[in-house]
Parts: sequence; C-alpha cells; structure tokens
Amino acid sequence: MLNVKFSEISTTTDPGIIIETLLMIFLVLIVYPITLIYRIFMGLIGRPVPVPWI
Repeated sequence: MLNVKFSEISTTTDPGIIIETLLMIFLVLIVYPITLIYRIFMGLIGRPVPVPWI
C-alpha cells in the first residue's frame, strides 16, 4: 500500500496527490503519537481521557 503511494509520488505531477500523501504521513507520524502519549499519561494519573477528535 505504501509502495503504491510512493511510486505515485515519483511518477505524478499532480500537487494534490503529493499534498494529500504528505498530510497522511504528518497525521500518522506526529498527531497519532501525541494523542497516544496524551491518553497514556491521562490514564496513568487517573483522570478521564477527553479526546474528542478520536
């Protein structure tokens, strides 16, 4: 699945696909670990986990 996306980036000139792929990489590598660490931290200190965006 990822190999298909990377091959599409190298062969396409459409900026929309590149921007969409970069956005997905950003979400997976940055936003998800931050929310995961936040949920673990809130669980450790015994508070409920208000994460409305998940």
